[in-house]
Amino acid sequence: MLVFGGLLLTLLLPAQLVQAQPVLKWYAFSQQSTPGMIPARVPRENGQPEIETPRVRTTYYIYVSLQPTAKISLEKVWIGGKQYKASFAPVDSTPVVNYTYTAGSSVETTVMVPRTKLQVMQLVVDEVISQPDFKPSVQVSKMISKSALVVSYRYKGKLYYSYTAKIKALTPQAYM
Repeated sequence: MLVFGGLLLTLLLPAQLVQAQPVLKWYAFSQQSTPGMIPARVPRENGQPEIETPRVRTTYYIYVSLQPTAKISLEKVWIGGKQYKASFAPVDSTPVVNYTYTAGSSVETTVMVPRTKLQVMQLVVDEVISQPDFKPSVQVSKMISKSALVVSYRYKGKLYYSYTAKIKALTPQAYM
């Protein structure tokens, strides 16, 4: 009996000491928007008019849910293989809803994060880092090339990577 009890204690003790990473659930969306104005005509040097093409902007709406007690800190973010500057911002309440105004007066509603009691944070994406100072390992490089979104973060001092295969495209929106 003592041997069995000691064996059981030996098997259970390491499992309690292991720091498992928190379970993260990603909600990733992108939305393209184009100017609603008629493109400006810019004269070339030879006097011929050149139509300036409108610049399409892509906005990312990325959220993560995790246990309320988990504390993670953001390290690096890759979207579509490019590294971005980003930060986390807390989300005060759920559900998180996006309203897209489409042709006419109709509104398209998308629930991006359903109602939950979990902690929810928004990944606020800034600009592309043109000269990244980080050379990822071969494994991480493969993950970046095969995934739409890769996030590296720290949990209890240890570095982890999380990813999602797809970013859902919302209906494009015009802006002025």
